[in-house]
Amino acid sequence: MPHYLLMRCVSEAKGGRGRTSLGSALTGCYSTLLESAEGRGIEQLISGSPVARAYFELLKDSVNQDHDPRHPKMAPVVQSIIEAWSRGEKVLVFCFRVNTARRLKEIVDDKIRDELEHRRTSCLGGENSLRALRGRMTRREGDLVVLGLDRVLWSLYLVHEGTDSPAPYGQEDMQLRDEELGILARLGHVYEVDLLADKVDRVFVHRATEYILARRFLAETEQLGLWRTLLEALAEDRWIQAPYGIGTRTDDDEIVGNESSFEEKGVHAVYRDARDESKLDQRLLKATAEDLVRRRVRAREQGQISVFDTYSTGMSLWEGSATSDVANRAVVGKLHRHLLDLTGDWGEEGRLSRLLVMQAMRRVLLRESVLVRLLPARTELDESGWGELLMEAFYRPFPGQRESMADRVEVFLEDLVSASGSVQESGTARFALLDASRLRDQGFVALVDGSTKKETKERVFAGFNTPLLPEILVCTSVGQEGIDLHRHCRNVIHYDLAWNPAVIEQRTGRVDRIGSKTFRERRVAGESGDSFLEIGVPFLAGTYDERMFAEVRLRAQTFEVLTGGDMTFSKLEGSDEIQQAEDTELGLSFIPLPEGMVGDLRVNLSVWRDT
Repeated sequence: MPHYLLMRCVSEAKGGRGRTSLGSALTGCYSTLLESAEGRGIEQLISGSPVARAYFELLKDSVNQDHDPRHPKMAPVVQSIIEAWSRGEKVLVFCFRVNTARRLKEIVDDKIRDELEHRRTSCLGGENSLRALRGRMTRREGDLVVLGLDRVLWSLYLVHEGTDSPAPYGQEDMQLRDEELGILARLGHVYEVDLLADKVDRVFVHRATEYILARRFLAETEQLGLWRTLLEALAEDRWIQAPYGIGTRTDDDEIVGNESSFEEKGVHAVYRDARDESKLDQRLLKATAEDLVRRRVRAREQGQISVFDTYSTGMSLWEGSATSDVANRAVVGKLHRHLLDLTGDWGEEGRLSRLLVMQAMRRVLLRESVLVRLLPARTELDESGWGELLMEAFYRPFPGQRESMADRVEVFLEDLVSASGSVQESGTARFALLDASRLRDQGFVALVDGSTKKETKERVFAGFNTPLLPEILVCTSVGQEGIDLHRHCRNVIHYDLAWNPAVIEQRTGRVDRIGSKTFRERRVAGESGDSFLEIGVPFLAGTYDERMFAEVRLRAQTFEVLTGGDMTFSKLEGSDEIQQAEDTELGLSFIPLPEGMVGDLRVNLSVWRDT
């Protein structure tokens, strides 16, 4: 109807003569017509025709923003984007008109937020339950905070397992002995941490355990090189006092930058040695140590994992589990090799790199949009088993894919290792990747157009090329060349077409590259070969949109033939009837050309030829 009203309006203004070319402004969304230069020119065109004015007033009632979500092209495209997002896929969309891009971004963002609210309710029962889950994963005393903590001794063990230079300790050695619980009791009194509380500070226990184990390994084995450097770093008091022993800062922002997230404050806790060890009550220390031993024994008798054994036998996203299959163990091994490469010789620069990288890895999981897609429906969910469910989901491939969230994190670390620069040096590739991880939850959908600031643009592009935010990227022509967006995206939608088919190819080339997600999926798929780069070219039949689509496709096929491609005229996928209807509508018929003529038409692109 809006197209009909527009044609009648222009026809009346021209006295029944001429045709309108304004239909292209209606094929993206309704409101674009009035926002476009062509649309604004209608007022002048119809100034002398009352009938045209009447049609125009009717038209304006049909093309406001409220009608855009129901636009016959916008609605199915938005639905396909949401379906891809629900499967954990990223989507890249190209628009020519800025208003169309802006409205698409707004509509998709609203749909994702509605979907998140629905999933929050179905998975967790509402916002309060989600807040409780994140609290369990981020507070120092949260029972699930250990899922995301960096187990340095385990990490080095996994990297060197089965190599010529294995770790100087085994899995069974990474458990505190009963007599070492006395050392833990002493540390708790020195730093004023109540280890007998109903909810124990698990971050403190984690750091103190590494400190105690490192001292034991140094005393019992003679180690040189990197192993000794690492163990000596862990055996220093400041390893307990601050994350990775980097200073004794009390302000979380000083450690992780100006945009630190709330979820890191527990992990980045700073402890002060408030008591003089020489003045500690030895009888109280002995009693505390005995209580710790009794608590551990009681937990074991009840088939539970004691808080003092979580380092050796508790759940960890980054180490997987003993029952992990071969593929998962391979991912874990690569993940920790990348971490070691980023850490280097365990100097302060390397430790700061590790801190920031681990922070980014935890952000992957703590995003609301990730959590609600990893957890099952509420009817299947037992609150006590959330940790096991998250562990399983973290290593389980997403629907319709062969990569899991663990695989994506490993790819992210691989990119960080290969990136140049420092995590602290603004303007370098490595800094840009980590900086992109600080995008907030509101950035599910990002829009980049000519008005976007350079630094914002770079950050959005970098974030889209990670497993982090944004998850949907809408671009105008500013995003069609010179950037890589391929590492975590295999879905491209050309919402608005360009007349030149080379532009379409160039846009698709942002994700169709060596090392892309599509390549990785194909490599895992092997002979089954059912992993594809998904390219969408939507158009409205019977409108200016269809004419443009047919013209661009014909130009593309002509170019392919002239450069040596197949002479077969390709059909629209899955529909001979649509193909026939199009050809009839356009008055097209195709007659096979003689081979000699085809040879004369083709362009020789050889750099040289034999004489």
